[in-house]
Amino acid sequence: MTSLFIELGLLVALAGGLSIIASLLRQPLIIAYIATGILVSPLLLGADHASLEALSQIGIALLLFIVGLGLSPTVLKKIGGVALVTGVIQIAVIGGLAFMMGQWFGYGVLSSLYLAAALAFSSTIVVVHVLTERGHLEKLYGTITVGILLVQDVVAVVLLMGMSTFSLSDASEEGMLMLVARGGILLFVLGIAGAYILPHVVRSIARSRELLFIFSLAWLFVVAGVFYTWGFSVEVGALLAGVALSVSVYRFEISARLRSIRDFFIIVFFVLLGLSADIDSITLVLPAALLLSLVVIIGKPLVVMIVMGLLGYTRRAYVPAGLALAQISEFSFILIARGFDTGALPAEFMTLITLVGLISITASTYFIHYSEPLIRFLGPVVALFERASAVARSEKEGAKPEFLLFGHNRIGYAVMEYFRKKHASLLVIDYDPAIVERVSAQGVPVRYGDASDEDLLASLPWEHVRYVISTIPEEEVSMLIVRVVERYRKGATVIVTSHDIDEALRLYERGASFVIMPHFLGGDFLVQMLQDMAKRPVALRAARRHALLELRARKQLGQAHPRYIH
Repeated sequence: MTSLFIELGLLVALAGGLSIIASLLRQPLIIAYIATGILVSPLLLGADHASLEALSQIGIALLLFIVGLGLSPTVLKKIGGVALVTGVIQIAVIGGLAFMMGQWFGYGVLSSLYLAAALAFSSTIVVVHVLTERGHLEKLYGTITVGILLVQDVVAVVLLMGMSTFSLSDASEEGMLMLVARGGILLFVLGIAGAYILPHVVRSIARSRELLFIFSLAWLFVVAGVFYTWGFSVEVGALLAGVALSVSVYRFEISARLRSIRDFFIIVFFVLLGLSADIDSITLVLPAALLLSLVVIIGKPLVVMIVMGLLGYTRRAYVPAGLALAQISEFSFILIARGFDTGALPAEFMTLITLVGLISITASTYFIHYSEPLIRFLGPVVALFERASAVARSEKEGAKPEFLLFGHNRIGYAVMEYFRKKHASLLVIDYDPAIVERVSAQGVPVRYGDASDEDLLASLPWEHVRYVISTIPEEEVSMLIVRVVERYRKGATVIVTSHDIDEALRLYERGASFVIMPHFLGGDFLVQMLQDMAKRPVALRAARRHALLELRARKQLGQAHPRYIH
């Protein structure tokens, strides 16, 4: 026990030091954890890692339990058509290409299938963390990217369950039928528990956060233990335990409470991955690792860009979405570790996937951070995937609007409704094809396009424009709009949006008439409402009725308020 404590302490201390370095270099911490294992592997050569492997399995169980919590039916219903189509095609194309490369490298059919599964998925942990850090989780490309990741998670779950079934030693027909029967019983019991029992139990204990935490852990270990006893893997049991709890309104609270303890145990898992990488075999698998990394960091973005372009999206949506997915997933490591444990994969396979993970995760992090310069740099190339004609242009020829509105969702929706009631001459510009279709169906003049495209701005009917309103909170876009208005319609009122004080000040200096800062305006609105209540006590009831009507209307349209994850 003392030996385990010292060994674990050294690993965590080294992982902590490397994590600080990775953070300073703006790299995902997963890289630091894997690098820790690679660095200490010569020192721990021949040591018994049984205790570390047990801790690692707890981390994987917690990770999959939290993934299951996010796979509720309501969340799955929100996966848009673009995310579903793009996700499925990307998995099929990259998986097929990886399988063929595995055959070319001389691996057998089974090893090549594992390779296809490892390369087909992208990392939810890495992508969501970086998007949240940049504040891009609620942008169009951010929501599509998260939708694609959800599609990948569902497919990975199915694969994991299939591997759990077909890797068993009892592969006789009778044994398989018995296993399927046991699986059906377990799924039926979990379904009944999730729909009718767990919501009431969780509601009754939710008053105590500590009790909710202990109950969640107990549920995880009991279900995972039962699945393991009945012939399935602990991973499948943990994941389905989370799915059963996903219908609870307290799933976010449970997930938040478990995230810290998961992070500790998951460190051990990634350190063990590094320990599993054979340093002597790195030079042997390095050429294959580099080629497979190119498939991931170039092939995945290309597939996503082409599919989204054909579906009518512009480069401003499909380029960052494709770049965000240019890495392999934590599921990739779980699937490979599972195959490695069952003896289905050659010894150097773990080293190969570890190298691909290190290369692709590092590259994709830089891609996400520098997606804007890459869009500009690769503009003529990535523009080839655009198919603007796929979206109807609902704009009368010769129309001369007085108001231009860039961006319809959230703030823009309220502005558009105001102008509609006033019967004002309005033109909406948006780069989300779904929004363009919806606005067009309402009879509002709309043009499909990207506000960062100077050619689009130059082609707009400026003759009678008096007001230009942009709800896009990006400084470069706002600056471009201000410059273009100054060139084509000098004297028009320009209202732009920002979430940063320094950006807002620069926009005022550049000539913006007014800068909307939603968070500050929310406080101003509350003060105004309090003043109205002091004069008229019924003002709050009227505001409440209006807010309810507004929220229901926005929910029907599929809008959502940004959720900030800390």
